[in-house]
Amino acid sequence: RLSGNGGVTKTGGGGLIIAGANNNTYLGATVISNGALILSNSSGNAIHNSSGITVTGAGSSLVLGRSNMIGDSIG
Repeated sequence: RLSGNGGVTKTGGGGLIIAGANNNTYLGATVISNGALILSNSSGNAIHNSSGITVTGAGSSLVLGRSNMIGDSIG
């Protein structure tokens, strides 16, 4: 489970998998600057806040393993 005030930054080639059975509740930004961030939680949200996601750089991607991988803290 990823939690706290910090964020997640994916750098370097290849993929990084976020998986688990609980909601991740970290409050910081999610930045993918190279490679792929693969969201593969079996239940719950892999990313808590949809407004803090940035994908930048050639070949960078965010891969959703199923629906409802990204929560929304608006409201």
